[in-house]
Amino acid sequence: MNYDLSNKDDVSNFNDKAKYYIEKGVKVSLKRITEPKTISQNKYAHALFGIIGLHFGYTIEEVKQVVKMLRDDVFTYERNGYKFIKSFSVLTKEEVSDVIDWLRDYMSSKHALYLMTSDEYLQHKYNVDNEIEKNKNYLI
Repeated sequence: MNYDLSNKDDVSNFNDKAKYYIEKGVKVSLKRITEPKTISQNKYAHALFGIIGLHFGYTIEEVKQVVKMLRDDVFTYERNGYKFIKSFSVLTKEEVSDVIDWLRDYMSSKHALYLMTSDEYLQHKYNVDNEIEKNKNYLI
């Protein structure tokens, strides 16, 4: 059952259900529901990875790996004493926005590489996507 904890009725129902399970002493699973990334957000991030790859001569996967190393606060988690790296696909919408904002600032300040805003990408999407497609042999 899903509950919206910003809704008073759902909070009450959630508390009733939790109290019931506590009284029964059963095992339960509790998981936060996150907003999925939008398709346009994924396309924009992928385009930025492609632009960076073309600029530095990296594949898109290599760009993703570099980003994961530089932003280990977002991509790394620990379990039972071992560190693991998250896939880009499991990040929340907010985490992806944070990574994109950071990436744009980082590339601008450290490498003098301007990465377009999402609005600019939408305006020039056809040209950007064509350039990435033309050079996909180098990005794979």
